[in-house]
Amino acid sequence: MEALTLFQESLNWLKDNYHTFEFFMERDVVWTMQNHLREKIKALGLSYRVVNDWPMIKNSKRSLCADLVILNGDQIMLAAEFKYEPNHKRKLDYSENKLKANVVFWSGEHSVEEDIRRIKEFRSNEQCSADFVGVTIFIDEDGRFYNKQTNFPGSSWQQWNNSVAVLISWAKNDH
Repeated sequence: MEALTLFQESLNWLKDNYHTFEFFMERDVVWTMQNHLREKIKALGLSYRVVNDWPMIKNSKRSLCADLVILNGDQIMLAAEFKYEPNHKRKLDYSENKLKANVVFWSGEHSVEEDIRRIKEFRSNEQCSADFVGVTIFIDEDGRFYNKQTNFPGSSWQQWNNSVAVLISWAKNDH
C-alpha cells in the first residue's frame, strides 16, 4: 500500500469517526492520526513508520518540522501539517481568554497559508522519495473560515458532519 493511500484512508477514518472524539488542541488531532496510522501499519504488516515533529527544512535557528511524517526506511514518503480551530461554543472547556479570538490565523506567521506554502517547501528535503506527498489539514470545528479562498492549487474545503469544515491541501513531489 502506498503511503498516500494509507494516509487518505486514515483521513477518511478520522472524518467518519470525528463525532466520537472531543479534541481540545491541534496536538490531540495529530496524536489521534499518529496512533491510527501506527495501528494500521502494524495490522497490514507494512514497512512504514510514522513519526511526529520530523525535521524537514534546516535553518539557522532550528529545523522546521512536519507534524507527522510517514517514512519507509530513511525516505520520507508523506509529510503532514495540521491546524485546528476549536468550536467556540465550547468556551467552558478552555481558560477564560483562550477563545476570545481565533486560535488559528488564516495568513501571516504560524498561519494556514504559511503551512500550505511550507508543505510545498518540504519537497526540497533530500530524504523525500520521488513520489513524496505533502498535505496540510485545517480542521475548523464551527466553520469560522469555511469557504475562505485560497490561492493554492490542490486546496479544497470539505464538510465533515454538520458543522466541521476541513481544508485539505495536497502537494505532490515534482522531481
